[in-house]
Amino acid sequence: MINTKAEIISNTLLKNNIYELRLEIKNMPAVNCGQFAMVDCGSEDGITLKRPISIHSFEKNTVTLLYQAVGKGTKALSKFPKSKKIDIIIPCGNGFDVKNYKKIALMGGGLGVFPLYSVIKQHPRLEYYAYLGCKDKNGFVCLDKFQSSCKRVVIATDDGSLGSKGVITDKLNFAGVDAVFACGPKPMLKALKDKVKGIQTPVYVSLEERMGCGFGACLTCACQTMDGNKRVCVDGPVFDINEVVL
Repeated sequence: MINTKAEIISNTLLKNNIYELRLEIKNMPAVNCGQFAMVDCGSEDGITLKRPISIHSFEKNTVTLLYQAVGKGTKALSKFPKSKKIDIIIPCGNGFDVKNYKKIALMGGGLGVFPLYSVIKQHPRLEYYAYLGCKDKNGFVCLDKFQSSCKRVVIATDDGSLGSKGVITDKLNFAGVDAVFACGPKPMLKALKDKVKGIQTPVYVSLEERMGCGFGACLTCACQTMDGNKRVCVDGPVFDINEVVL
């Protein structure tokens, strides 16, 4: 983890207030899929804290972040122009460990879809089965990447505007996969935990929590686990689903 400067290559509106932020970071440290970055969003309107944004993909000296401009910080970030240099802490947290898995099911809900692509990007030779859900079709901004990289992609939306109508956890099939990696809102993860009871397939979830510092000092992102409270920013964001209380 380093605190460094990043230069904006592009900061592009995709749709539905979702932006793709591409950054160049000289001498970028090694990144693992599922990690995140703490991004400086300026100091206007009382913004003082960096914002945690999941890593969508990365290469040698570039990283791509997808985020939705919904609060003061991310709305300010969305206005940053090309070539602007910003402070960033990267990489943060513990990501997904593919171990010796060959076939992995990826389950994403809403904005939780974004970091799952980093698994495919880092380990392109593995076999993937994607289960992706959103409120409606407008929530999907990187669907084509999964469709071109996964053996099967299953889609569900709350309103049925794309794929099946309903929740994506109902569609998950454990048959033939070595592990499940998931990221999304807590109701989805809770439903997933209920679904995996009695199933031997390992399931790992990336938790989404509000964060202050990104390196474990402020305890803002504490989550409840079977072993007491843990910090999502340093102990996670990825946990074994059986470890966390949802």
